Amino acid sequence: MAVTTLGSIARKDIADWIEPGFDDSKWSEALEKGAPPCAPWNTLEERPIPLWKNAGLLPYKNDGALPKAGAGVAIAAELPYAAMISPYLEIDAPAGLTIDIRTDRYRVHGGPGDNNSYNSHRTEYITREGKQAFESLDWLYGESVIYTIPAGVKILGLKYRETGYDCPFRGGFECDDPILNALWQKARRTLYVCMRDNYMDCPDRERGQWIGDVSSQASQTFYSLGRSADKLTVTNIPIIIWT
Repeated sequence: MAVTTLGSIARKDIADWIEPGFDDSKWSEALEKGAPPCAPWNTLEERPIPLWKNAGLLPYKNDGALPKAGAGVAIAAELPYAAMISPYLEIDAPAGLTIDIRTDRYRVHGGPGDNNSYNSHRTEYITREGKQAFESLDWLYGESVIYTIPAGVKILGLKYRETGYDCPFRGGFECDDPILNALWQKARRTLYVCMRDNYMDCPDRERGQWIGDVSSQASQTFYSLGRSADKLTVTNIPIIIWT
């Protein structure tokens, strides 16, 4: 897989357009298109699975140790566990500097029998003059977020937003072997990060739905997740039968 880059140029942003005092007098009037099922909406279908769980903006695990200024070197902002997240930053910067944002899972290996390495997802942000905030539109996966922020940028805050399939953790396993206990916790976390709008084989690079993965993941949800996870399984049944 080639590098997947999402770029954002802050100088093209319409600043403060959501604020009540924004001057929108030069904007054209909105046009009423009508109610569904008229075009362009046509016939709407109810979403068969819940909307994503949104944890809101959160501080990183090592928030107190993160630098307050960029230096052109990688800054590792630690997550509490492997998660699907949208990186966020608040900075004071000159215009035209590029900030690279990726996770520790940016460079990953292939599946069984595949000894190649692949690039996953990352984001580039090009600054405008002054104070600004940015949140990646592309969700990333990993256990830490790597910000490379050039010198001359003052860091006002680094945060993340965890999102994922909306289901609680349920069930449990515990024995007198701490390694097995840790393995069970990691297995449940792995199951969860491979669920979003579909079951996926890996949350970092490919995010593809493969029948072999679905067949093992669906059965695990009964022992480790809440019953809202069943809705994702139901939406996959036609795919399983068709395959």
